Amino acid sequence: MHRRRFLRSTALATLGLSLPSAISLASDTSLFHPPPASTASIASTLASSPVTLHLPSAAAQWIGHSTILFRIDGTTVLCDPVLFREIGLQLFGSTVGLRRYSEPAIRVENIAKPDIVLLSHAHMDHMDRATLEALCARFPDEIDCVCASNTKDVIDDLAWRSCRELDWWESLHLHNLSICAIEVLHNGWRYPWEADRREGAMEHGRSYNAYLISGADTNVVFAGDTTYCESFRDLRHIPIHLACMPIGAYMGCADNHCTPEQAVQMATMMQAQCVAPMHCLTFHQTPEPDQEPIARFQRALRSTDASAAWLHIGSQWTRSQPIAQGIDHG
Repeated sequence: MHRRRFLRSTALATLGLSLPSAISLASDTSLFHPPPASTASIASTLASSPVTLHLPSAAAQWIGHSTILFRIDGTTVLCDPVLFREIGLQLFGSTVGLRRYSEPAIRVENIAKPDIVLLSHAHMDHMDRATLEALCARFPDEIDCVCASNTKDVIDDLAWRSCRELDWWESLHLHNLSICAIEVLHNGWRYPWEADRREGAMEHGRSYNAYLISGADTNVVFAGDTTYCESFRDLRHIPIHLACMPIGAYMGCADNHCTPEQAVQMATMMQAQCVAPMHCLTFHQTPEPDQEPIARFQRALRSTDASAAWLHIGSQWTRSQPIAQGIDHG
């Protein structure tokens, strides 16, 4: 679907969750580490009357690098999972490539089953075969995978429940969420000799996506990997509650990776309420100091009306809806 028709047809409900579904979702955030307050404590709060609760209708956690775990309307979405110590080529049982200098917030053997795995592009620090193999081995035929055009062949042999590609501005409904692929500006090849859309191979070249993920009353953007582009401006008429933006690996890579200031600028284009940094604090990919992207991100964000969703790996973001609950004494 063309992006303008998609945006015109998007009618997002602003109704709150029912109380039972909200309590269930609050319990489901135990998928994240550390877990939030238990459902039992929520139930005890309900005993008083009247009371207004603020229960999470959506949640997200930064697992490390560009790995984000979302929980929206009861559906779990895991984006660009990279959960092992090293990324790169698999040769003779070992990995030749980059080693992470910070641990992921959740280990692959401990992560709860995601309903959807969302992959932005085929680069090895975003589409990690080892992690995806481990997930499919733990949950065979139980996970739906969504990836960019001309990238499914890299992981189509794994035991997915389904695996499908989305082209720019196409959308699909999966579980109870809507997912729309957003055009960004990056490159897509997994190996240098492969056809790439950035080099003009629009039909057969590997592509690269950002994603708009929409529930009943929550919209989040996972920007994947991009240099500065203006595609996000087309989302400004949709309430964006969280934008996860790449801020690292920019020194010497301006053609493919945005700076922290540009990441904030793109989040401002879509009028995002909260901005979550990612693609930093995990791998030494370019020469900038490890903490520089976060510091520059914080400075840039001060000139906007948005707030930072997190600054540290393992941190969580929640969006709460006020729910008034009274007791019928009749």
